[in-house]
Amino acid sequence: MKKATKLYRNGVVITLNKDNLVADSLAVCEDRILAVGSRDEVAAYQAEDTEVIDLAGKALLPGFYDSHGHINSAGDTYMYKADLNCPPIGTCLTIEDCLNAMRELAARKPEGAVLGAGYDDTLIAEKRHLTRHDLDKVSIDRPVVAKHISGHLAYLNTKALEMIGYTEETEDPAGGVIQREVGTRIPNGVLEENAAFHPNIRALELFTDEQKQASLVYITGEYAKQGVTTASCGLLYTNAQLALYKQVEDQMKTRMFINPFMIDYEKITEGFTTSNKIVLSGGKELADGSLQGYTGYLTKPYHINLPGQPDYRGYPTNEKAELTARIVEAYRKDIQPVVHCNGDAALDDYLDALEEAQKAYPGKELRPVVIHCQTAREDQLDRIKELGATVSFFVLHTYYWGDRHRDIFLGPERAARLDPLQSALKRGIIFSTHCDSPITPQRPLLSIWASVNRISSNGNVIGAEQRIPVMDALRAYTINAAYQNFEETERGSLEAGKYADLVILSEDILSCEPEHIRDIEVEETILAGRTTYKNK
Repeated sequence: MKKATKLYRNGVVITLNKDNLVADSLAVCEDRILAVGSRDEVAAYQAEDTEVIDLAGKALLPGFYDSHGHINSAGDTYMYKADLNCPPIGTCLTIEDCLNAMRELAARKPEGAVLGAGYDDTLIAEKRHLTRHDLDKVSIDRPVVAKHISGHLAYLNTKALEMIGYTEETEDPAGGVIQREVGTRIPNGVLEENAAFHPNIRALELFTDEQKQASLVYITGEYAKQGVTTASCGLLYTNAQLALYKQVEDQMKTRMFINPFMIDYEKITEGFTTSNKIVLSGGKELADGSLQGYTGYLTKPYHINLPGQPDYRGYPTNEKAELTARIVEAYRKDIQPVVHCNGDAALDDYLDALEEAQKAYPGKELRPVVIHCQTAREDQLDRIKELGATVSFFVLHTYYWGDRHRDIFLGPERAARLDPLQSALKRGIIFSTHCDSPITPQRPLLSIWASVNRISSNGNVIGAEQRIPVMDALRAYTINAAYQNFEETERGSLEAGKYADLVILSEDILSCEPEHIRDIEVEETILAGRTTYKNK
């Protein structure tokens, strides 16, 4: 009989196995779980040199599994960009606050582009987007690029617009908009969707290879502090970046799965070898943008609409025929589709595409994923179930934007159904939840709290009927996320033979008051049996 190298006892061991077993003790042998059960059952695996850890009533869970986020850009954002977030994330209250943050960064970084992230036009005092004229106040000689909190809009100063080649003659790209000065075709600096994703804009982020690697190592450490053992690189564009990350995987404090851009999947992944630290997952595609940026694609108009556009519903990032062609091709190549859908019209397009792909290639179990899925209707959830799709909900919409979804973007009725977890749960749809870092900070316990409480940052309940129990909220950040990535046999629950990816919480999350969940602390994070973070 194998003996344990570590034995955890006298705790609340929340296994999240198929029976949601709650045990007392857990034994680990090197990097794998050896046994889970009662104190007496697990004691049989104790040897003279076994390290025994008394949990003293604390909770032991599977390490949190980040089902969708952008760990690659999160590290760059936190290390190299000015923080333009308003409360409750950041401290900026006015446009001048944002400009000052970028001026301070420019002073510390005397060369290259000046970058900022997290700007929210609906929270800032002036209630408007940044323009090139605002950003010219930071610099007229250096490119200045700021990102909207959604990540789906970019703001450029005059120099940056010149450098990427956006002029009066430039036409709007398909699935994107170059906003113009009133009454002219002169770009005003506000770029939407595919106009903001131009490769030349990404090229302005002149990070060296060493900086990119340093930011990845840094951010995995930050994720570990939050109990995360598997992180998501939810969109990757280049093979070079993938190769770069492989060089530092031994220094990473989390595992990472990668969703290469679907249209270039084979090119991006050429020569890549999967390891226990970095694995390839499905191909990422976008069906629309962000409701907060008015680029999410809805079937009915926005609640408070753009001036002079009472019937405006947003627009698709990819036209339906193009999206369908890409999904069908993904099925042909056995690539799991992972598609961003915020608006219900975008979700209609994706579900129709899945239906066509499954007709063309029946019997393939690819576990297609819907990312965000925040405005799904009841009939769409029925289709998701029928098509064998899974969902990664961005339930923190209810906390960070719930009041504004109710009052500005969606209105009370649609906002109450924001991220409809309970409706999905009733149908037996397997779903996860995520923080979409760096859009919002990586805080799994806050996401779990939001799933259970659905309370906005202003203290208002956003759709009480869509709340779910704590155990189901925990499954959404552990085993269900692993299932979406075909990793449920290796991690996501505490069962013998699985990797010892663990998190210890300061108290029993199952017995505390629901509103207290977000105040629980991560005591320790363990990856493959080794501590990656310990709260001292």
